[in-house]
Amino acid sequence: MGTRARLRSTAAALLLLLATAVVAIAPSTAAQAGCRGTRVQFTYTNAQNRVQAREDTRTGTNATCDGLSDNYGRLMDALDGDGKCANAVWRDPSQSLVGQDCSAGTWANYTSFDQQGNSNAGFALCLSWNCAEGPLFYSVWNF
Repeated sequence: MGTRARLRSTAAALLLLLATAVVAIAPSTAAQAGCRGTRVQFTYTNAQNRVQAREDTRTGTNATCDGLSDNYGRLMDALDGDGKCANAVWRDPSQSLVGQDCSAGTWANYTSFDQQGNSNAGFALCLSWNCAEGPLFYSVWNF
């Protein structure tokens, strides 16, 4: 096999490996998202089933899930030494980074506001600022 054929074979194997890598994002409780009087903590879990990032309602804040179009959250980079950050990304309707934490084990506060006047937005917890790893977006309503 020639050098070119080996390179193509190696590249194809790497692409297949990347395509089959499993990274999951899921709420830590029942598969609900949004408010209506309840709040769900989101976790980002890697293929080794280790939590890499967390998102939750900001401690001591009762203004989230009140229908006033503002959301007070907090993020935590949960896995030390992986070189990743916890990123809160909103889609309302354009995608924007609203919070980031790169210090493992500490919470970082963020605030986001409704851009359309309907108290609805898409939310994602990601490891990159632009969600390049392909997150799931959750609908967050009545915030």
